[in-house]
Amino acid sequence: MAVDESFITQFEVYTGKATQDSSFTLGENVMLHLTESYMQSHRLIVFDNFFTSYNLMKSLNERGLFEVGTLRTNRMGLPGMIKKQDKLQWGQFMFKTKGCVPAIKWRDNKTVTILSIYHSPKDVTFVNRKNRDGTSSEVFCPKAVS
Repeated sequence: MAVDESFITQFEVYTGKATQDSSFTLGENVMLHLTESYMQSHRLIVFDNFFTSYNLMKSLNERGLFEVGTLRTNRMGLPGMIKKQDKLQWGQFMFKTKGCVPAIKWRDNKTVTILSIYHSPKDVTFVNRKNRDGTSSEVFCPKAVS
């Protein structure tokens, strides 16, 4: 899937602590608020690791949205394999699904960890990566990462 355009449709300036739903973190509340007008639209919402959590992914998916986001592995409620420091080889990946939320771990120069409801964790592609000697190699990469 190619994206032709990207643009900001809503933003919120942080002006200090506000009242929030206590079952969600600050980042989760911000994302829920910013995506309110898109509920049930089946749009793809992409965010970075400050916002990504299992709780947020599950909540947005229940509201008719698809999500993908990089992940901080110390978040609460993640599958155990995400928190483990498994020694994946370059180009290897693993995934685990909790409910409707797949967590994917892929090894590039560092380990990349994401949650994606939009992509099947089994779908892979090849990406060109540079070797240390300057040559290129094709390695497996989950589509959610590529």
